[in-house]
Amino acid sequence: MVEQQWNGVRRRVAELGTRPSSDQVFGSHGHRWALEDPLSDDGLAELEDFDDATEAWDERWGALTFAPERTAGAIVISHLGCAQREWLIISGAHRGTVWSDCRVDDTDLAPLLDDTGTPVTFARWYLDWLEKAELTAHQPRTKA
Repeated sequence: MVEQQWNGVRRRVAELGTRPSSDQVFGSHGHRWALEDPLSDDGLAELEDFDDATEAWDERWGALTFAPERTAGAIVISHLGCAQREWLIISGAHRGTVWSDCRVDDTDLAPLLDDTGTPVTFARWYLDWLEKAELTAHQPRTKA
């Protein structure tokens, strides 16, 4: 069942990379549609081999995930704490929208969406923040 699900995926990715507009797909500048060879069926016999492979993957994942070119054309506009940020896209097709950056939690960059699934613009993001701040400021103080 699992093999059927993945049947033809490598071919589809390779074909997608040959299309003229494939560079418009988010992240394509980083991976350039290249796929690594599949893992062998041998697996990793020794725990130490597994640990080494995991460490190598973590280093590679970190280098790819946090590559500076992934956020070229964007500026940080908000720190949410715990290394989470929000970015304003200032150039390109997504210009004027705000994106969430929770890569520290092993998720990818993603556009902020409103309740209808529409990307949030900077104006919407800022005015929503301002409204929440005003509501907070008008509440009576509580004793600590």
